[in-house]
Amino acid sequence: MAQFIGTYPAASPFGSVNWNTPPQTKTGYSDQWIFGVEKKVAADNLWTINYVGSQGRHLDYGPAGNTAETPGPGPLSDRVPFPWMGQSYWDQPLGQLDYNALQTAFQGRSHAAGVTYLISYTWAKALNYGVDGSLGIGTSSIQNPYCFKCDRGVTGLDLTHVFTASWVWEVPVGQGHFSTGNKLADYAIGNWQLNGIVTMQSGQPFNIFDAGDIANTGNFDWVGGGYERPNVVGKPMSGSHASGQWINPNAYTTPDPYTYGDSARNPVRTQALKRLDASVFREFPMFETPWKFQMRVDAFNAFNHPVWNIPSRQQNGQFFGQSTSSVQTSREVQLSGKVVF
Repeated sequence: MAQFIGTYPAASPFGSVNWNTPPQTKTGYSDQWIFGVEKKVAADNLWTINYVGSQGRHLDYGPAGNTAETPGPGPLSDRVPFPWMGQSYWDQPLGQLDYNALQTAFQGRSHAAGVTYLISYTWAKALNYGVDGSLGIGTSSIQNPYCFKCDRGVTGLDLTHVFTASWVWEVPVGQGHFSTGNKLADYAIGNWQLNGIVTMQSGQPFNIFDAGDIANTGNFDWVGGGYERPNVVGKPMSGSHASGQWINPNAYTTPDPYTYGDSARNPVRTQALKRLDASVFREFPMFETPWKFQMRVDAFNAFNHPVWNIPSRQQNGQFFGQSTSSVQTSREVQLSGKVVF
């Protein structure tokens, strides 16, 4: 033992921060179900309506453990359950997730017009408790670990409305289609294809927090933000959103010392997404052979529409509510060609 060079363990295991779980930890599970109807409309169209639901139970719920049971002044050791221990991670199989959605789609084609299309819409709600992401700590926002249901709200991935429409339009002029009676006119007008995808969806929910242990409970947020929420005193989305000021900074105030804030979890959303991706194809038949030369122009985010990203979420920070980036890239246009045979 006199020659032992290794590191000795700490005299007490309670002075370090560790991952802890209760002995009765259960394996999480998820159930999904779907009920729907389909209706054929005319000759080449199909209308679908589905109810889609799912639930997750015994999911990882990871608040800080051994925090003070009530906010207040003075040493934490007077208000925590185990005064000889510090605060640590306390993963529990209490997490729940509920998702319900109405999904509808209409798809079909018109041979005469040369159009194929798909239109879909989803109206959904996803609710859970306190945390989003993996390991129960992805975007943790648990203000009071002793009030499980106080942190129930929409998940950080909830999208209330999602609408998409896509189409392919082959101009129905030329061989096998309508003819103008003039080969040159058929060649010039035909062989074009116009495609597009329109996407519109609700903004992403996100949490608002205050840095610091204002309530003096020893709580903390593993991902680096604050656990405490501010007080709501106005309308968060009122005012101008120019220059990236997405949240009205006067809508929130910092709670008084030794109190919790009254803001809900994930109370506001980012800007709604609007996007058009479009392309134009032109095929040039090569004499009387099956070979074709195809030229195409693709435009991603064709209207160059910016969508503000999640802004600074710290209410007692200098840049609260300001967004400095977009969730989608600027317009990109590419030109390409290929031989089809």
